[in-house]
Amino acid sequence: MTDRSHAAIEQRVLRRIEYDPNGGCWLWPGACLDSGYGVVKVGVGQNDMTHRVMFRHFKGQIPDGLEIDHRCRVKTCCNPVHLEAVTGLVNTGRWAAEKTHCANGHEFDEQNTHRYGPGLRYRACRACGRARRQKRLARPEVREQFNRQRRKGK
Repeated sequence: MTDRSHAAIEQRVLRRIEYDPNGGCWLWPGACLDSGYGVVKVGVGQNDMTHRVMFRHFKGQIPDGLEIDHRCRVKTCCNPVHLEAVTGLVNTGRWAAEKTHCANGHEFDEQNTHRYGPGLRYRACRACGRARRQKRLARPEVREQFNRQRRKGK
């Protein structure tokens, strides 16, 4: 793609942005992927995500091995001030650190959080773990195997 076509795509994105006066986000009102990220056509049968287009326009190429993190956590935002090139591990870690509840709505607090993995960076919900164990032990074949192992241990 030529520099001219890059510039035309960037200008098309800039013309359509809606500015959020409260959070400072530059919101993309156009097409979005199922994941929620804004997308723009960049060629015949080719699309690119709007936040990546705007990052390259204002900050330069995205370094190899890095991805763009939305510091504001708004997937349709393409404000370059809110975008940062980071590793996938950093991006995922930031997202996870901001999660306050598990998928089932239990709070990640000191008592309900099991930390594991290298540097204890991962966490799991203890309440969900207990529910999974109870459901598993409710199956007769699992309960019998559990009881046999307990009897052997005595």
